[in-house]
Amino acid sequence: MQAFIALLALSAIVFATSRATGDPLNLLLPIDATPEQYERAARALGLDQPLPVQYGLFLQDAATGDLGTSLRSGEGVVPLLQKRLGASLLLGGAAMLLTLAVGIPLGVVAATRRGTRLDGLIKVVALLGQSMPSFWVGILLIQVFAVWLRWVPAGTNRGLTSIILPAITMALFGIAGITRLVRSSMLEILDSDFIQLARAKGLPERLVIWRHALSNSLLPVASFGGLYFVTLLSFAIVVEVVFAWPGLGSLAYTAILNRDFPVIQGVALLTGAIAIAVSLLIDVIYMLLDPRIRHAGA
Repeated sequence: MQAFIALLALSAIVFATSRATGDPLNLLLPIDATPEQYERAARALGLDQPLPVQYGLFLQDAATGDLGTSLRSGEGVVPLLQKRLGASLLLGGAAMLLTLAVGIPLGVVAATRRGTRLDGLIKVVALLGQSMPSFWVGILLIQVFAVWLRWVPAGTNRGLTSIILPAITMALFGIAGITRLVRSSMLEILDSDFIQLARAKGLPERLVIWRHALSNSLLPVASFGGLYFVTLLSFAIVVEVVFAWPGLGSLAYTAILNRDFPVIQGVALLTGAIAIAVSLLIDVIYMLLDPRIRHAGA
C-alpha cells in the first residue's frame, strides 16, 4: 500500500512539474505555424484537455502498461525505456561493484590502522572523492586516458572497455561514502566486548577483522549501498551526457530539453519503481545480516 501511494504521488508530482517547463508545441511546430496548426497539433496530442483530465487519462493508460508516446519521435515510451534500461543497469551495476570492491577494503584498512599516516591518507582521498564534481572528473578522465594516452575509448557504448571511465566517474562518490561509513562502523565494532572475547580466545586477527567485525559493520553499508544504487540510476544524467552513454539519464536529459512529457514521466516512474524495489531488498538484507531483526519479525 505504501508503494502504491508513493508511486501515485510521484506520478502526480512529475506530471505537474514536467508541464512547468513550457508548451512542447513551441518546439515541435515551426515558428511561422498558424493558430489553426497549433490547435490541430494540440488536439492530436491530447494537450487541449484540462490538466486533471490529462492526468486521469495518463493514469488509466499507465494501469494497462501504456506510458504514452514520445512527442518528439513518435515512438512508444515503454520501448524507449526498454532500450535504455539495459545500458543504465550495466553502468550502474559496474559502478556499484567498483564502489563495494574498493570502498569496503579501504574502510577496513583505515579502521584497523587508526591514527596512522595511512588512515589519514585514506580519509583525505575519501574527502576528495565526495568533493569533486562528477562532470569535472569525467572530463578529466576523458582528457587523460582517452585523448592523451588512448588507453580506453570514450563516448557511447562500444564494448566493455567503454564502460571503464564512466563507471569510475560514477563510483568515486560512492567509494568515498562507503569508505568513511565502513571506517566509522568498524571503529565502533572493534571496541565491543565480543571482539575482545574473540581475540582472547586466540582467533587469528585476520579472522577477527574480516569475519566477525566486518560482518557486524555491514548494516549501514547495506542501507547506503541500496540508496546509492538508486541514485546511480536516477541521477546519472551528468555522467551519461558527458560520456554519451545511451542510458536512462541521457534519455531524460533529451526529453527535458524537448519538453517531451510522456518520456519524462516514464523515466521518473521507472526509477521510482526501482527505488521501491531496492528498499524492499534492503529490508531483506537487514534480516539476513542481523539475526535479531529476523527473530523479531518472526
